[in-house]
Amino acid sequence: MNIRHGMWALLAVLALMCMQGGGVKPVESDPRKKSVPRSIALIGDSRMFDMQFMNYGSYSNYLAADHRKYPLFAQTSFTFCDDNPATSQSVPGSDYYNSIANDARRAALNFPYVLAKGHDGVIISLGINSTGMVEDTIANLKKMCAMAKEKNMFVALMTIAPWQRYETWGQFYQYGTETINNWILSKPENVDVVINTYALLGDPAAPMAMRPDYTGDGAHLMPLAHEVMAIEVNRVFSEYFGVKSASR
Repeated sequence: MNIRHGMWALLAVLALMCMQGGGVKPVESDPRKKSVPRSIALIGDSRMFDMQFMNYGSYSNYLAADHRKYPLFAQTSFTFCDDNPATSQSVPGSDYYNSIANDARRAALNFPYVLAKGHDGVIISLGINSTGMVEDTIANLKKMCAMAKEKNMFVALMTIAPWQRYETWGQFYQYGTETINNWILSKPENVDVVINTYALLGDPAAPMAMRPDYTGDGAHLMPLAHEVMAIEVNRVFSEYFGVKSASR
């Protein structure tokens, strides 16, 4: 057998090995690299209000306002207020998406309306108004996450930010805060990502309280806190979707 015939024989053997699965297998794609949601519903309470933008857009105001800094969300719309005049933000505590007194139970009751709007993603930031009803709160958060996944939505949960310096805080509610947060941090079923605002916004000198420059009353967020949250949402989403984050 000459060299030329030997090379052709070798190539034939390699081709046969590939056909039989013994050759180099194609690289499988990363299952996490899905499309970034194009329509995200924001579910929350009074802590979502942004004094600078004067709306309940919270961190999304910053993600949507600077696409050079946050290119991941350049094609994403954020919905934080419904289009029903009877439940507009001019009537505090009544909006389907965000409201002053929103809690997990009310949000779960309203969630079918949100789902009907065809969003492909949702970020839920609830719990502080129902830290005295831990089991009920977790059950309703579970319900919303499951309902969203039935619609093939991307689901993100936010922990409850620290609020020790707020006038109604007490050890009983702190226990509720920590219990709900521990459940969220376990990344339960039907949850894709978790944003830990408790750790993000906490005062290093008093971890159960929020940093003074992030809040005016101990619980509600100043614009700086929303901007810090935007940076963290961008980081967490970028990591999940396998995209290099421009905001570090």
